Order: sequence, then C-alpha cells, then structure tokens
Amino acid sequence: MSNQQQNPIKVNLSEIVDALEFSGMSSISEIVTYLDTSTGKIIVDMDESEFGFEAKDDLPDDLFENDRYLQLPDKYELDLGKRLALRFVEQFLPQQFDYAYRIFSKSGAYRRFKLMLEEQQITDKWYQYEQQQTELAIKTWCDVNSIEYDESNKRQ
Repeated sequence: MSNQQQNPIKVNLSEIVDALEFSGMSSISEIVTYLDTSTGKIIVDMDESEFGFEAKDDLPDDLFENDRYLQLPDKYELDLGKRLALRFVEQFLPQQFDYAYRIFSKSGAYRRFKLMLEEQQITDKWYQYEQQQTELAIKTWCDVNSIEYDESNKRQ
C-alpha cells in the first residue's frame, strides 16, 4: 500500500458507488471490482460468458499480485444488505419491524420488502436512505484504506 501513500489519487466517489452496484447486479456469476490505487481506475473482473462476450484481455497482467490493486467491497461486506433494510424499517416503520424481520428469513425477501415499502408509500424514502448509507459506507471504506475521494460528480 506504499503506492497509495506516495501517489495519492482522488477517486471519484460515484464511480465506486457504480462499481458496487454493478458488482451486485448478478447473482449467478462472480463480478469482482478492483481499484487501481495508482490511477484511480476501476477494473471489473467478471464471468463474461453470462453477458454474452468473452475475453479478459483488458485486465492487468499483475492484477492478483500487485498491491496497487485493491478489491472493492461488495454490499454485504459493507453491511448494505438485509441489515440496512432492517435498520431502515426500525427507523421509519418501527411498527412493521417484526414483519420485516420475518420477510428476511425467507427467499424472495427483497421483492416482499419492496411491496411493503410500496404499501406504506415510502419507497422513495428507502432509495434515498439506501443511497446515503451506501455513500457513507464507501467513504468509511475509503478512509480506512487511506483512499482520497472526490464528491464533485455526486449523484443527486
């Protein structure tokens, strides 16, 4: 990680948010994203066959050996899955907490969770909360890893 300290790069926060969302797109294949701490570039390693194309030619040869490439966390590593949804319910729909907890003990939880949000007319508030908490978690991850970030292109 000495490269990070010698050449501090400001990473665009919204690009890391996008990479996090992209890596969570597929439940079938593994999509892993990396940050090149020397350039600030996001690198995507995925099973291209699921998306209908092949070739990992654009991956750096030393991706898995060089410390300058830092694997980005996924939503679950940042605690942005079930626990985030339950924190939201606890804060904004406390009367629904037990129901929400039961929802997340079965398959199809997010579909039922979103239906509950629609019934309570609080879906927009959930998406806003999720975005804020995602950005906060990524900022914390950047701070822990001594990565400077730029918020100038932040999504609204």
